[in-house]
Amino acid sequence: MNNTEKHNNGLADHHSDNEDNSTPETLIIINCVLNAPLMLISILGNAFVLATIIRTPSIRSTHMIMLCSVAVSDLLVGLIAQSIYIAQQLTGDRFVYHVSITMGYSLCGVSLVTITAITVDRFLALQSRVKCTLIIYLFSICMFY
Repeated sequence: MNNTEKHNNGLADHHSDNEDNSTPETLIIINCVLNAPLMLISILGNAFVLATIIRTPSIRSTHMIMLCSVAVSDLLVGLIAQSIYIAQQLTGDRFVYHVSITMGYSLCGVSLVTITAITVDRFLALQSRVKCTLIIYLFSICMFY
């Protein structure tokens, strides 16, 4: 007799089989329920950042253009990548899965490259202690092309 039979007094454990089948569905629902508010926070937060920078001309500078670039890419992650991901999780469609992976990696990659450019820009500004307008200008050109 194995341990399961000793523990259940010889009765089969049918309850654990039902739990195993419902666990992936439960995790998908929990994932979607948690992802939906984060998507809305991402959209609203980045929209507010963009609106503030657009409405306040005194803070427009090259650094703010880079910040706008991060806000736009994060806004697109919230609008496109997260919504497609939620749709893919709920439907389980293979095509939507491939679109979700492609959009997620692409948009998150743009955001990561933008943050890296800002980090390099700030590092160079601190190291040289002068305004590196040429380097900032080149980063800005590279960001938009």
